[in-house]
Amino acid sequence: MTISHDTSAPLFVVVGATGNQGGSVIKMLSESSGHYRIRALTRDATKPRAEELSRAGVEMIVVGPVLENKIEIFKAFEGATYAFTPDGLIVRSIQDAALGKLYVDAAFAAKVQLLLWAGLPDMAMASEGKYKRVGEFDGKAEVSRYAQDVGIPFVNIQPGWYMQEFLTVDKPKKQKDGSFAVFGVGDPQTLVPLVDSTRDYGVYVLKAIELFETRSIESGHDILAFTEEISFDEIMAQLSENTSQKVVYVKVDEKQFLDSLMLKDLTRPQALDTLEMYQAMAEFGYYGKQSAGQPLQGLAKIPRTWREFIKENDWSEVLS
Repeated sequence: MTISHDTSAPLFVVVGATGNQGGSVIKMLSESSGHYRIRALTRDATKPRAEELSRAGVEMIVVGPVLENKIEIFKAFEGATYAFTPDGLIVRSIQDAALGKLYVDAAFAAKVQLLLWAGLPDMAMASEGKYKRVGEFDGKAEVSRYAQDVGIPFVNIQPGWYMQEFLTVDKPKKQKDGSFAVFGVGDPQTLVPLVDSTRDYGVYVLKAIELFETRSIESGHDILAFTEEISFDEIMAQLSENTSQKVVYVKVDEKQFLDSLMLKDLTRPQALDTLEMYQAMAEFGYYGKQSAGQPLQGLAKIPRTWREFIKENDWSEVLS
């Protein structure tokens, strides 16, 4: 990992440095041909990953993502040339949009040349009001609109469905016959745009900078950060093929899905929000459209496919 300490080098502020997106951005910046100073914001500098970044030359700033830290957040952005803010760390609901807007304000006050933001589409708008509880998407879309209104140069790099989810929150559940199943409310042929967020999200951030600086895209442009778009059935078929375990996708009704969410210790309102999110994605597509189209080309490195991700990870605990 090579990080510049030359004060003439552009300063890149990264929020959520120890997370999937922020960590991927720092890794790609350090491996790129460009020379960047990197200032990373974290809530806990004693984490092993934060300490590793510090040893590599990243300037670590301890400041939590809460509205009460406005002064500290603004100070952390001072002098920045570029800034990146992740999605899940600061905006998980429509109520969290105020925090996302605070980071936009901090970047605007610092007069950054470009803000890279991990937003998502407005599902309430995409569904013409049918789904109004998809706060995790709609809150991020609200921040994107705010950035547009403020007039800050920004690119909205929308992450696809994390491949890592199938190792954690969406991991297959063992059935009585010894097989494994992932349950959902969408059709088995629903297309899902996948991305290995830890390894590859930063690749799309680098490409966004390149496209913006060469004026190939304008402020407010959406970049869809995904490697491939495949169905739930195909996701499970490849998982079965490469793990020697039978894994299937099973479509269930609303009640069954809600019951399964409640077993994950979600409150009923949280479960209802999650249900609508999956319903909206099933009906209108993950990006608010039936197909995400072709993946972005000309990246600094080839993103990992789902099949490659399966082979690169240990599934023994998940499928046991």
